[in-house]
Amino acid sequence: MFIIIITIILLSNNSLGKYFSKIRLESENDIIEPVIIIENDETININSIDKKIYNFKIKNYNNEEKISKLDIEYYIKIIVSENIFIKVYKNKQEIKLKNVTTDRFLLSKNLKQEDNYKIEIFFFDNTVQEILDEVKMKIYYEQKNL
Repeated sequence: MFIIIITIILLSNNSLGKYFSKIRLESENDIIEPVIIIENDETININSIDKKIYNFKIKNYNNEEKISKLDIEYYIKIIVSENIFIKVYKNKQEIKLKNVTTDRFLLSKNLKQEDNYKIEIFFFDNTVQEILDEVKMKIYYEQKNL
């Protein structure tokens, strides 16, 4: 049987072989971490019908003045109950919310940037009652496509 297999291999025009190769690749890559800092006021209590103001800022540099090396896009989502009305200002200009969300904003790489926000909180109902409402704010950010 073994001789028949050897004969068939020798008579056929096929050749068999193995080839091995080792290639050593080295690479050193740095992962660039985005720098995005959110500084905000203390939490405020919404406990009266008076207008409340909440300030915060979003910036692309830290306390050591290290500036982000990535373009970062962000947007803010602000959820309020039906008894509350808000106005949002970015760098002293009012911005409109679309479906409780701002437009997307850009923090440019290698350029020190700080966006200052102010949220004014009002109540629709001016009657004094127990207020159990709250304002929730979320900031979403991601690296802008290269």
